[in-house]
Amino acid sequence: MFRLAITRSVVANARPLHSTAVVQKTVTEKVSEVADNVNKGVGKKLADAIGAGQEAAAKTKETLGTATEETKKKAGETAATAEQKKNEAASATRDAMKKVKPESGEQQFSPLSCAPPPP
Repeated sequence: MFRLAITRSVVANARPLHSTAVVQKTVTEKVSEVADNVNKGVGKKLADAIGAGQEAAAKTKETLGTATEETKKKAGETAATAEQKKNEAASATRDAMKKVKPESGEQQFSPLSCAPPPP
């Protein structure tokens, strides 16, 4: 009787053993799945970072190209202005030299020479 009471309580409380395919994954399969998910996530983030880097490089190249062109243009303008000022100064010097006429018998002093004219 005691045996019968124990058997009945065990049978009444027993659950059938049943498992699904998801529950039956091995540790190796679980690790593989997690590693695959991590790999895909990292790959997506790296792809986004590479894309952002390429966009930044393109914008930088565009900005530097524009700045370089502007710098070249301004350098050309500055060179042209400097050439013009040099020509104006040379012309003014020639005009001043023409106005100053040496007296007869004296040698003309050239401002370009280093030594004064002999006495």
